[in-house]
Amino acid sequence: MEILSSQKRMLEHMMKVASSMNISLLILKNNLKNTH
Repeated sequence: MEILSSQKRMLEHMMKVASSMNISLLILKNNLKNTH
């Protein structure tokens, strides 16, 4: 069970990282649009 819980924690962490990366990518795209 501990292995499952650790995997679940890793998945949650990966999702958080992915979502934050998506947000930063959107911000970068918006900045590029504004500059050009």
